[in-house]
Formats: sequence, structure tokens, C-alpha cells
Amino acid sequence: MSAGTVQAQQSTIREYTRQLHLPTIGGQFLKLAEEAIQQKQGHVAFLEVLLRTELEERERNAIARRIHEAKFPKVKTFAYRHHFGMIIDITSECQQKPRRDAPLR
Repeated sequence: MSAGTVQAQQSTIREYTRQLHLPTIGGQFLKLAEEAIQQKQGHVAFLEVLLRTELEERERNAIARRIHEAKFPKVKTFAYRHHFGMIIDITSECQQKPRRDAPLR
């Protein structure tokens, strides 16, 4: 096949995958086809890999979409640990030293 024919086939495949809403196949079919040739896979095995790749990507996107739509509260961390340490030190000092206006026991 000539280079022009191959280019036309590739652009046609990309257009078909766009119309069929198969973006993963459209983006990865060349790479997966080259891998299939190197591994000497048949047409059915190549098709299986293509479809599995699309399915896995859709599952990942569905999980990410569900997590986003759930609107879970943001994870809060103790990023200011040193401030908590200062507060604890201040309170421990206050407890150790009696206040001047406090009555002595």
C-alpha cells in the first residue's frame, strides 16, 4: 500500500471512532496495531486488545466521574502541626505557672 492510502485509512478510522464515541480506540489503534504485528497476533486478538483498552478507559472515567459527582468533602490534613505544638506548649506553661491574680492554695 502507498503512504497516501495508509494515511487515508488512518484518518477514516479516526473519524469513525469519533462518530462512534470510541476515543481510546481512535487514539491508540496505531500503537496497538504495531504491538500486535510485533507479537504476531491475529486479527481477533488485536480486536480484543482494542476493545479491552476502550472498556478499561471507560471504567476509569466512570469511577472518576462518580467520585466527582458525589461531591465528597475535601480531605483536611493537619498542615499546620507546628502551630498545634505551640498551642500545647503555651497551655502547658500556663498550667505550670500560677497566675498572679489567682489565690494560692
